[in-house]
Amino acid sequence: GGSGTSEPLVLKGNPAELPEYEAYYVRRDGSAKNENSQFKLRGVLLFAGVAVAIAGAMRLRKSINVSKSYGYIKRSVLGHTEVRRLLGPKAFVQGYSGTFGERFINAKLRLVGDAGAAADVSIAALRQGSEPWRLDMATMRCNGVLHRLDKSQFR
Repeated sequence: GGSGTSEPLVLKGNPAELPEYEAYYVRRDGSAKNENSQFKLRGVLLFAGVAVAIAGAMRLRKSINVSKSYGYIKRSVLGHTEVRRLLGPKAFVQGYSGTFGERFINAKLRLVGDAGAAADVSIAALRQGSEPWRLDMATMRCNGVLHRLDKSQFR
């Protein structure tokens, strides 16, 4: 009737075989998947997990190489006698840009000296495998004057 109450429904047979009954009362949707489907799902999840792990490892390796390359350039530039002479022993890197790779560096560093003087350093370097870096260019522009930095001091 119109009173909003539902009348009882009599079912004949096994109610667990009705999809509506299973969905509302049994809650076996996960186990209702057949074994082949679950095997495929596990395979896809395993593949995705391995892919994420490999990508993460590659990203970590690249980050470590960038850190090593940047550290090498920073130490070499700030320890260079010409930089120390023009900017003072407490000069620091204010900013940097460029490429710091495992085998290739092409970078610009902005240095600020003890008295606030600024200089721009350009570096280009290559290396093969684990050999030492070979500098192709090392220049510093300070107060409008271009200084060629002694490459032998980059170690």
